Amino acid sequence: MSVSTVASREAGAFDQHESYNIYRQPFPFERANRFTNQLRWARWLTSSRSPDFDVLHCGNIRPVGYAVRWANRKLGVPYLVYVNGGDLLRERRKSARSAVKRKTAQSIFGHASGIVATSKWVAQLASEVMAEVGIEEPPPVAALDLGTDPANFNPSRDTGALRRRWGVGDAPIILTVARLVPHKGQDMGIRALAMLTRDFPELRYIMVGEGHDELRLRGLARELGVSDKVGFVGPMRDDELPRWSSLGGARWRDRHHRPADRRRRHRRRDSCAAAEPGAAKANGPRRASRGRDPLQLGSCRQGHA
Repeated sequence: MSVSTVASREAGAFDQHESYNIYRQPFPFERANRFTNQLRWARWLTSSRSPDFDVLHCGNIRPVGYAVRWANRKLGVPYLVYVNGGDLLRERRKSARSAVKRKTAQSIFGHASGIVATSKWVAQLASEVMAEVGIEEPPPVAALDLGTDPANFNPSRDTGALRRRWGVGDAPIILTVARLVPHKGQDMGIRALAMLTRDFPELRYIMVGEGHDELRLRGLARELGVSDKVGFVGPMRDDELPRWSSLGGARWRDRHHRPADRRRRHRRRDSCAAAEPGAAKANGPRRASRGRDPLQLGSCRQGHA
């Protein structure tokens, strides 16, 4: 398996710990949606510089979908599109406003060998969006609820290393592992901490992850008088993930943009779609003449590939 993704300042520290090949494009997430960079990515995929592959795992509808569809059209290589609720809702809005977006959505979805959804609700939404953009014979949609491997994520993994690194000792912990963006709801975790501090003075809130909402969250913690009880510890490597799952305490999950009946259990690691190295290898049809392995493509803000 190989991964193709965008450039990142944290790439060096992250990539060296991974067991698979990571091929980074020469542009960051913020410029991945530019037409010239989409074309550059597509040409790289179909060039001799890319690794051999027999199936593509497309982690984002846009901008990665353009490059994947190009490779599919030029090489005949099959691909799967991984979708989540946020991406599909944005796609619905874009396609309703723009005939060009509607046409490209038709192409990206319509030529896929399959759609991989993160829940039954997301699978239903994917089917609705494909119908709305005019796909008469949509590809199959699989609803694969996210989860963890109990062999890796279990209490025996707790070595105390993370508690020592974070300086929290034996204090009870509220823990979040997610990008620091508004819709993830870490602000509600800070507010909950402030309400609980009187009864649980040792309680701490640890946020694993990074994102553009960090300054606002730090300001909120100061405003509520709990900045000394909130830890912003940055991103976490894959090999460290089983350790945090064994810490005990409370895992905070809140989504501002979803009704309560649509909230689902998610993977204990919040990452960017198929940029996630743990995605399953798909046994797609071997129609490409140049490949041996799957290639995953995704664009994300973090250093993760």
